[in-house]
Amino acid sequence: MNLSPRYVSKRAEELNQALWRLVKSFFLRYNETNTDCAFVIDEEAKTVTATGYQELPVLFYYWTGSRNRPYRSQKRYGMGSKFKPRAGRITFSSVIGQGILHELECADFGTLTVEGALEPCQIGLYTVTLTGGGVRREAPVLCGVTGSGRALSQGECEAVLSLPVKGFTEEGSRSPHWLKRGGPPHELDKLVPVGALLEKLSPAQAEELERMKLRVNGQKAGPEAGRAGGTGQGTGGGAGRRHRR
Repeated sequence: MNLSPRYVSKRAEELNQALWRLVKSFFLRYNETNTDCAFVIDEEAKTVTATGYQELPVLFYYWTGSRNRPYRSQKRYGMGSKFKPRAGRITFSSVIGQGILHELECADFGTLTVEGALEPCQIGLYTVTLTGGGVRREAPVLCGVTGSGRALSQGECEAVLSLPVKGFTEEGSRSPHWLKRGGPPHELDKLVPVGALLEKLSPAQAEELERMKLRVNGQKAGPEAGRAGGTGQGTGGGAGRRHRR
Protein backbone atom coordinates (compact mmCIF):
# COMPACT_ATOMS: atom_id res chain seq x y z
CA MET A 1 0.00 0.00 0.00
CA ASN A 2 1.41 3.39 -1.03
CA LEU A 3 0.81 6.19 1.46
CA SER A 4 0.77 9.65 -0.07
CA PRO A 5 1.96 12.67 1.93
CA ARG A 6 -1.58 14.02 1.63
CA TYR A 7 -3.07 10.90 3.22
CA VAL A 8 -0.49 10.87 6.02
CA SER A 9 -1.12 14.56 6.71
CA LYS A 10 -4.89 14.01 6.82
CA ARG A 11 -4.64 11.05 9.19
CA ALA A 12 -2.19 12.92 11.42
CA GLU A 13 -4.62 15.83 11.65
CA GLU A 14 -7.50 13.49 12.55
CA LEU A 15 -5.44 11.88 15.31
CA ASN A 16 -4.35 15.26 16.66
CA GLN A 17 -7.96 16.42 16.74
CA ALA A 18 -8.91 13.31 18.71
CA LEU A 19 -6.01 13.90 21.11
CA TRP A 20 -7.07 17.53 21.60
CA ARG A 21 -10.60 16.42 22.54
CA LEU A 22 -9.15 14.07 25.15
CA VAL A 23 -6.85 16.80 26.48
CA LYS A 24 -9.77 19.20 26.90
CA SER A 25 -11.84 16.55 28.65
CA PHE A 26 -8.99 15.77 31.05
CA PHE A 27 -8.40 19.38 32.09
CA LEU A 28 -12.11 20.22 32.28
CA ARG A 29 -12.58 17.26 34.62
CA TYR A 30 -9.63 18.47 36.69
CA ASN A 31 -11.26 21.90 37.00
CA GLU A 32 -14.49 20.28 38.18
CA THR A 33 -12.87 18.13 40.87
CA ASN A 34 -10.01 20.31 42.16
CA THR A 35 -9.62 23.83 43.53
CA ASP A 36 -5.82 24.15 43.75
CA CYS A 37 -5.45 25.18 40.11
CA ALA A 38 -7.70 26.26 37.23
CA PHE A 39 -6.74 25.38 33.66
CA VAL A 40 -7.86 27.81 30.96
CA ILE A 41 -8.46 26.23 27.54
CA ASP A 42 -7.98 28.28 24.39
CA GLU A 43 -9.83 26.43 21.64
CA GLU A 44 -8.52 28.58 18.80
CA ALA A 45 -4.85 28.42 19.78
CA LYS A 46 -5.21 24.85 21.15
CA THR A 47 -3.44 25.71 24.39
CA VAL A 48 -4.04 24.97 28.08
CA THR A 49 -2.78 27.45 30.71
CA ALA A 50 -2.56 26.90 34.47
CA THR A 51 -3.94 29.79 36.56
CA GLY A 52 -4.82 30.55 40.18
CA TYR A 53 -2.27 28.22 41.77
CA GLN A 54 0.24 28.56 44.58
CA GLU A 55 2.10 25.50 43.36
CA LEU A 56 1.60 23.65 40.10
CA PRO A 57 -0.33 20.45 40.87
CA VAL A 58 0.62 16.82 40.32
CA LEU A 59 -1.64 15.59 37.53
CA PHE A 60 -0.87 11.85 37.62
CA TYR A 61 1.85 9.25 38.11
CA TYR A 62 3.70 7.77 35.15
CA TRP A 63 5.99 4.81 34.58
CA THR A 64 9.63 5.69 33.86
CA GLY A 65 10.70 2.16 32.97
CA SER A 66 11.76 1.33 36.51
CA ARG A 67 9.28 3.09 38.83
CA ASN A 68 6.26 5.38 39.00
CA ARG A 69 6.99 9.08 39.24
CA PRO A 70 4.65 11.99 39.99
CA TYR A 71 4.10 14.29 37.03
CA ARG A 72 3.83 17.96 37.98
CA SER A 73 1.95 20.20 35.57
CA GLN A 74 3.65 22.67 33.27
CA LYS A 75 2.49 26.28 33.31
CA ARG A 76 1.30 26.02 29.72
CA TYR A 77 0.60 23.32 27.14
CA GLY A 78 0.06 23.47 23.41
CA MET A 79 -0.67 21.23 20.43
CA GLY A 80 1.39 23.13 17.85
CA SER A 81 4.51 21.48 16.42
CA LYS A 82 6.47 24.66 17.17
CA PHE A 83 5.01 25.21 20.63
CA LYS A 84 7.49 26.39 23.25
CA PRO A 85 8.61 25.26 25.74
CA ARG A 86 9.02 21.82 24.28
CA ALA A 87 8.18 20.23 27.66
CA GLY A 88 4.65 21.58 27.26
CA ARG A 89 4.08 20.26 23.76
CA ILE A 90 1.18 17.78 23.64
CA THR A 91 1.75 14.69 21.49
CA PHE A 92 0.83 11.02 21.73
CA SER A 93 4.41 10.18 22.76
CA SER A 94 4.86 13.00 25.29
CA VAL A 95 4.55 12.32 29.01
CA ILE A 96 1.45 14.53 29.26
CA GLY A 97 -0.14 12.84 26.23
CA GLN A 98 0.48 9.32 27.48
CA GLY A 99 -0.53 10.27 31.02
CA ILE A 100 -3.87 11.63 29.84
CA LEU A 101 -4.54 8.47 27.84
CA HIS A 102 -3.80 6.32 30.91
CA GLU A 103 -6.07 8.45 33.09
CA LEU A 104 -9.10 8.10 30.81
CA GLU A 105 -12.11 6.63 32.56
CA CYS A 106 -13.95 3.65 31.14
CA ALA A 107 -16.44 1.04 32.26
CA ASP A 108 -15.55 -2.65 32.29
CA PHE A 109 -18.17 -3.69 29.74
CA GLY A 110 -20.35 -2.06 27.16
CA THR A 111 -22.51 -2.52 24.11
CA LEU A 112 -21.61 -0.68 20.93
CA THR A 113 -24.06 -0.51 18.03
CA VAL A 114 -22.55 0.41 14.66
CA GLU A 115 -23.84 0.83 11.15
CA GLY A 116 -23.69 -2.08 8.74
CA ALA A 117 -25.07 -5.59 8.41
CA LEU A 118 -22.49 -7.36 10.54
CA GLU A 119 -22.66 -10.53 12.60
CA PRO A 120 -22.80 -9.75 16.35
CA CYS A 121 -19.36 -10.04 17.90
CA GLN A 122 -17.32 -9.44 21.03
CA ILE A 123 -14.15 -7.34 20.91
CA GLY A 124 -11.62 -7.03 23.73
CA LEU A 125 -8.87 -4.46 24.15
CA TYR A 126 -5.76 -5.71 25.95
CA THR A 127 -2.47 -4.10 26.86
CA VAL A 128 0.51 -6.29 26.00
CA THR A 129 3.88 -5.79 27.68
CA LEU A 130 6.92 -6.44 25.50
CA THR A 131 10.19 -6.97 27.35
CA GLY A 132 13.72 -7.72 26.22
CA GLY A 133 17.13 -6.96 27.66
CA GLY A 134 15.66 -4.83 30.43
CA VAL A 135 13.69 -2.69 27.98
CA ARG A 136 9.92 -2.54 28.37
CA ARG A 137 7.28 -1.42 25.87
CA GLU A 138 3.51 -1.64 26.00
CA ALA A 139 1.19 -2.08 23.03
CA PRO A 140 -2.61 -2.21 22.70
CA VAL A 141 -3.97 -5.37 21.07
CA LEU A 142 -7.54 -5.99 19.88
CA CYS A 143 -9.01 -9.50 19.90
CA GLY A 144 -12.47 -10.50 18.81
CA VAL A 145 -14.84 -13.35 18.08
CA THR A 146 -18.14 -13.49 16.21
CA GLY A 147 -21.34 -14.98 17.56
CA SER A 148 -20.70 -18.08 15.42
CA GLY A 149 -17.24 -18.54 16.96
CA ARG A 150 -14.96 -17.17 14.24
CA ALA A 151 -11.91 -15.35 15.59
CA LEU A 152 -11.40 -11.80 14.33
CA SER A 153 -7.98 -10.45 13.42
CA GLN A 154 -6.58 -7.16 14.68
CA GLY A 155 -7.47 -5.56 11.34
CA GLU A 156 -11.05 -6.87 11.42
CA CYS A 157 -11.53 -5.58 14.96
CA GLU A 158 -10.21 -2.18 13.91
CA ALA A 159 -12.57 -2.16 10.93
CA VAL A 160 -15.60 -2.86 13.15
CA LEU A 161 -14.63 -0.16 15.64
CA SER A 162 -14.05 2.32 12.80
CA LEU A 163 -17.66 2.08 11.61
CA PRO A 164 -20.06 4.96 12.41
CA VAL A 165 -21.54 4.51 15.88
CA LYS A 166 -25.34 4.51 16.23
CA GLY A 167 -25.40 4.13 20.00
CA PHE A 168 -23.73 2.61 23.03
CA THR A 169 -24.32 1.59 26.63
CA GLU A 170 -21.92 0.98 29.52
CA GLU A 171 -22.09 -1.54 32.34
CA GLY A 172 -20.37 -1.15 35.68
CA SER A 173 -18.69 1.90 37.20
CA ARG A 174 -16.33 4.10 35.24
CA SER A 175 -12.76 4.31 36.51
CA PRO A 176 -9.26 5.25 35.28
CA HIS A 177 -6.48 2.75 34.59
CA TRP A 178 -9.10 0.31 33.29
CA LEU A 179 -6.65 -1.15 30.78
CA LYS A 180 -4.23 -1.99 33.59
CA ARG A 181 -6.68 -3.92 35.70
CA GLY A 182 -6.95 -7.65 35.76
CA GLY A 183 -10.25 -9.41 35.57
CA PRO A 184 -11.92 -12.81 35.61
CA PRO A 185 -11.02 -15.21 32.79
CA HIS A 186 -12.80 -14.51 29.52
CA GLU A 187 -13.10 -16.45 26.28
CA LEU A 188 -11.17 -13.72 24.46
CA ASP A 189 -8.10 -14.24 26.65
CA LYS A 190 -7.02 -17.27 24.65
CA LEU A 191 -6.88 -15.14 21.50
CA VAL A 192 -3.85 -13.24 22.81
CA PRO A 193 -1.17 -15.93 22.28
CA VAL A 194 2.32 -15.01 23.45
CA GLY A 195 4.00 -17.02 20.72
CA ALA A 196 2.09 -15.30 17.92
CA LEU A 197 2.19 -11.82 19.42
CA LEU A 198 3.61 -10.14 16.33
CA GLU A 199 0.62 -11.30 14.31
CA LYS A 200 -1.61 -9.32 16.65
CA LEU A 201 0.41 -6.11 16.36
CA SER A 202 -0.13 -3.40 13.80
CA PRO A 203 2.77 -2.77 11.35
CA ALA A 204 3.79 0.29 13.37
CA GLN A 205 3.84 -1.68 16.63
CA ALA A 206 5.79 -4.55 15.08
CA GLU A 207 8.29 -2.05 13.70
CA GLU A 208 8.70 -0.48 17.14
CA LEU A 209 9.34 -3.92 18.66
CA GLU A 210 11.99 -4.61 16.03
CA ARG A 211 13.69 -1.29 16.78
CA MET A 212 13.61 -2.18 20.46
CA LYS A 213 15.29 -5.52 19.74
CA LEU A 214 18.00 -3.84 17.67
CA ARG A 215 18.68 -1.28 20.40
CA VAL A 216 18.97 -4.03 22.99
CA ASN A 217 21.63 -5.86 20.96
CA GLY A 218 23.42 -2.69 19.89
CA GLN A 219 22.85 -3.48 16.22
CA LYS A 220 22.11 -1.11 13.37
CA ALA A 221 18.76 -1.48 11.67
CA GLY A 222 19.05 -3.12 8.28
CA PRO A 223 17.88 -6.07 6.19
CA GLU A 224 20.70 -8.26 7.53
CA ALA A 225 20.02 -7.62 11.21
CA GLY A 226 19.93 -10.77 13.30
CA ARG A 227 17.33 -11.90 15.78
CA ALA A 228 17.16 -10.41 19.23
CA GLY A 229 15.52 -11.73 22.36
CA GLY A 230 12.04 -10.60 23.33
CA THR A 231 8.96 -11.92 25.04
CA GLY A 232 5.35 -10.86 25.08
CA GLN A 233 3.01 -11.15 28.00
CA GLY A 234 -0.71 -10.42 27.81
CA THR A 235 -2.04 -8.41 30.74
CA GLY A 236 -5.28 -6.78 31.65
CA GLY A 237 -7.52 -9.86 31.64
CA GLY A 238 -10.75 -8.90 29.93
CA ALA A 239 -10.70 -5.28 31.10
CA GLY A 240 -12.04 -2.78 28.64
CA ARG A 241 -13.99 -5.30 26.59
CA ARG A 242 -16.41 -3.89 24.05
CA HIS A 243 -19.40 -5.82 22.73
CA ARG A 244 -21.34 -5.14 19.59
CA ARG A 245 -24.95 -6.16 19.10
